[in-house]
Amino acid sequence: RFPNDEAVWDIDDENMFGPDLLVAPVLEAGARERKVYLPKGEKWKNAVSGEVFEGGQTIKAYAPIDRIPLYVPAGSIIPTTFEGKCVANVYPGSSVCYELYSDSGDGYECENGEFSATRICWNEIANEATIEVTGKEEYAPQITVNVR
Repeated sequence: RFPNDEAVWDIDDENMFGPDLLVAPVLEAGARERKVYLPKGEKWKNAVSGEVFEGGQTIKAYAPIDRIPLYVPAGSIIPTTFEGKCVANVYPGSSVCYELYSDSGDGYECENGEFSATRICWNEIANEATIEVTGKEEYAPQITVNVR
């Protein structure tokens, strides 16, 4: 995702998990903080605290034993599901859309149109989210939008 930022080429202890989640695990026993390089060309948001950083710099990340440092580029949507509830976590910064696919999960009926595609969009100018479902409504999860 960041081929023009030479600083990322040799980093071997941070990873992008998909296009929108930078994961920076602590690899040193007993450490409770670590340095994290945030690629240039983006504004980055700490996924837990909400603190915003300019890309192209190394920051000191707080890393208690129960939390891995996670950073999200502004203009991202990250869906999460917990106990059957789906939340679309929106990280404003630009207009963006995300498509979430759902089906029964127990066969190949999706090949016969038994699925839904839920398009979640964030409009930066209007400062609002929209949700549009195509396909079979009964497969679409109930989604709560959480603007971070």
